[in-house]
Amino acid sequence: MEKVYAMLLRLSRDKKEADSLQNHREILEAYAAAHNLKYEPIEYIVSGMKADVLDRPDIQQVINQIDRYKGILVYDISRIARDVGVGDYFKKMCKLNELEIVTPYYRFDFSDPMQESMYENQIQMAATEGRMIAKRHKDNKMARARRGEWIASDTAFGYARDKETRRLVIVEEEAEIIRRIFKLHNEGLGSYKIRDILNAEGIPAPRTAFWNLPSIKRIIKNEVYKGTVLFNNRKEIMENGKRKYKIVETIRAENAHPKIIELKEWFEANTERVARAEKFAHYREKPATKSGTSSLKDLVYCGCCHRKHTILLDHKCNTGYVVKVCHYLKDGSKEKCGNAGIQLAKIEKRVFHDIKREKAALEKYLLSLEQNDNSELKEKKLKRLDQIKEQLKDLDDKDTNLLLAIVAGGFTAEKIDMMKTMLATQRMQLEGEEKLVEAELKKLEVFDEAENVKKIIDKMERLEEMTPEQQNQALKTFIKKIHYTRTIPEEIKKLSTRNPLRKNAPFKLKIEYIR
Repeated sequence: MEKVYAMLLRLSRDKKEADSLQNHREILEAYAAAHNLKYEPIEYIVSGMKADVLDRPDIQQVINQIDRYKGILVYDISRIARDVGVGDYFKKMCKLNELEIVTPYYRFDFSDPMQESMYENQIQMAATEGRMIAKRHKDNKMARARRGEWIASDTAFGYARDKETRRLVIVEEEAEIIRRIFKLHNEGLGSYKIRDILNAEGIPAPRTAFWNLPSIKRIIKNEVYKGTVLFNNRKEIMENGKRKYKIVETIRAENAHPKIIELKEWFEANTERVARAEKFAHYREKPATKSGTSSLKDLVYCGCCHRKHTILLDHKCNTGYVVKVCHYLKDGSKEKCGNAGIQLAKIEKRVFHDIKREKAALEKYLLSLEQNDNSELKEKKLKRLDQIKEQLKDLDDKDTNLLLAIVAGGFTAEKIDMMKTMLATQRMQLEGEEKLVEAELKKLEVFDEAENVKKIIDKMERLEEMTPEQQNQALKTFIKKIHYTRTIPEEIKKLSTRNPLRKNAPFKLKIEYIR
């Protein structure tokens, strides 16, 4: 099968005409025709500043089927990515598979250190340019938000965006629904009841087929309905080893557009919303000294709709923790899930019994792992991998020294070609061996797994000695989810909660262990 070029066509965040996907396509097609290059177009739309470009299905197609391609054909290096990490990934992929990156203005052959250096410089410049574009984009948004303009891509339900003023105007048909929601809420109804009323009356929901709890809660909290435009300026930070966004500035433009809800009514609704949330927090399971923490906190999921079940501490009946009835809607339906509630102790008893069965299976698995001890071989492989990395580092230094010698004119063209070939051959051999050793090490990882299995078995053995909070922490290390299902027929639901038929209605558990 004849190899072709992968023509990458990406639409940037900068949507000016010169950067359009169509213009890039026409320029690349003309270049390919002029240079007799056969190609396969790969189209994808994503911001080049994001490293998740590598997760795009079309890019994965190029990576997974790299043997089909002679090289990558792209309008400009910045079209590959405005992220240094992504750019470096493409470079390594091309070097390993002897591919070139071709633009209408330059061809990058990575066997040549000079061209590789030029590519790295252009990726660095593209990343800097991307950061500047992002800053200008955010500064523009903040300035428009201060003026009271609507800057989000989607408008809030109840409003439309005036193209000339860039401000919100009321859509009366939708605004009536918003007013109805606030009226019901201020009459004392909760989000569950409001959702059910709107669905029963067939009132259309925004963006979904039926009303759900998040949409009701978002509407009640949204300041847009009292005429306010809100913009949160966020900054990416590292916290506890994880990336997260922190709000560093909040811009509020009051009276930016016509109100759907008067200020007094909006504040009454949200004061009541906060009061209800605080009251509910008293009953909801929480790591407090008074209520404690149950052993299955954050582990029980509905077996019907697959959402997390709410666990409450029952103060009224003094029955301890209970799993609340699931009030979520079934997927694609306005019908309630209705998975029945139960005393948590009954689930705990079944879970701890199943853990004993799982422990026996793990002990058998551990025995099979220990019968194949290759720890000495693993140590040798790790030592060789370190040696290869050091040798590759030495080659990088030699490449740099050769580049300096070329610039200084210290070698003849013949000697330069010979040294380039020698260094490229050594690098190819070392990188090939590096991949082979890493693959072999991966096969030997079972011994690290044996240590992990031992730790899990130890935790399982000590569960009965632990407090509920300690049990919860231990269970989360080897249980991902507990899928709980209890479907009670309607005729039995009508019986008293003390009736044995209802009280002892069966339930099913499916425990999802972490392997």
